[in-house]
Amino acid sequence: MEHDPHVERYWAQPHVFTWTAGTDKYRYAPHFLVAKDDGGGCYCEVQESFANVTAQRRETVLAFEAFCREHGWQFHHIASAAVHGPAFPTLQKLYLRSLDTSTEELTICLRLLPELVWPATVREVLSALTASSLPALCCCLFSGQLLADLSQALNLDLVIQGPVTGEASA
Repeated sequence: MEHDPHVERYWAQPHVFTWTAGTDKYRYAPHFLVAKDDGGGCYCEVQESFANVTAQRRETVLAFEAFCREHGWQFHHIASAAVHGPAFPTLQKLYLRSLDTSTEELTICLRLLPELVWPATVREVLSALTASSLPALCCCLFSGQLLADLSQALNLDLVIQGPVTGEASA
């Protein structure tokens, strides 16, 4: 969702809903609450496959969908295949590798990036930065502060176009 241009913000498992429909009691926590750039929003559930969901889970999700309609809210079921585009494996690796980034490393990396010659491979950028900057570099790529074709594999030969400028993000 970080790379969907229409998503302004999202929250993971924002709330646990409990409600009654007829004589049945339900409890459900949607995976995400998403705020969109058009002022709207929705609750979302992301599953690998909805075909393998248990009957009880399916009943709860359908009841939550009806509960949302009653309150004028939107609810979307999203199959992970729709989320896992060609850039997903690289984004996943960037995210995991960026978890060890300290604020200090990220600040140093962001300060040094404009001084480098672009485009450059990951190998070239790392040789110009300190050895501990791989997590910071991954954080910059993941957050969109550096421009690269993320449908390509994350390796030392991945070409980074350079820092995103005001013109590139407009």
